[in-house]
Amino acid sequence: MLNTTSAQTHDCSLGNLYDREVEAEFLKQQNHRETDNVSWYLRTGSVRIQSAHTTLEAQAGDWVFIHALTPRSHAFSADTQLISIRHRVHWSGLQFIPPPAPPMVYRGPLCQSLLDAGEALIALKTEHPDYAHTEQGSINSLGIARIYTWLHFWYRTQEASSPSKTRIKDSRVLTIMKEIAAQNSIRPLPYAQIAAKLSLSKAQIDRIFKTELGITPKQWQEAQCLRSAEDMLSSGKYTSKEIAANLDFFDASHFCKWFKLQSGHAPGQWKRQYLNGA
Repeated sequence: MLNTTSAQTHDCSLGNLYDREVEAEFLKQQNHRETDNVSWYLRTGSVRIQSAHTTLEAQAGDWVFIHALTPRSHAFSADTQLISIRHRVHWSGLQFIPPPAPPMVYRGPLCQSLLDAGEALIALKTEHPDYAHTEQGSINSLGIARIYTWLHFWYRTQEASSPSKTRIKDSRVLTIMKEIAAQNSIRPLPYAQIAAKLSLSKAQIDRIFKTELGITPKQWQEAQCLRSAEDMLSSGKYTSKEIAANLDFFDASHFCKWFKLQSGHAPGQWKRQYLNGA
């Protein structure tokens, strides 16, 4: 992934993206969630999305936005062709996981600007497939410019319904995030180390974290483990046994059960959906 960092320690990385028809195997998905923010632009066809108590329908010409970790089921029509863009938001190199929010269908004045920015990202991937690893400044800066153009318009659509957040106000929360990320494990949270650094009780740690981010330290830890597992799976370099060992699960079976509970899919099924589905 290509990381781009701003002076406010706010950056973005791209996941899988494409512009094509939805394969028949992936027209319908049940109880799926992931750690990427997902954006779809429907060129043709339609989609019905269910999440919690919300049901939405989008048609050709609409954008659909799904936040990280939002569970959803969806059904595309057989004639659907779309742009699919996945991205993550980071603060000081740590992934931001927002509180769960319902999916959003957007058909407002920014549709064309979003489409132009999305098509520019697709072109970047097509013309410069190694853009994330190149040492050429011209290509690297082109990638940064196109990613931030996309992110700008993505944020504007989100801000139309609720304020966006690009920094952490309470620096103690950033310390907690760094301690959890350093562990990168499903083991119990390192409350003793955090308490020693911040002179806070466990209850105080939980309270200030949830006040700032809207989720608990445990939920954020699970999201980081899910993110790490997703990255290892999508790379194709790790077996379930190796992922389980890297994240301190008891064994591969323990990891696979946990992953399915978190994402809605077994690891192999998730990988196929991520690389080939919407």
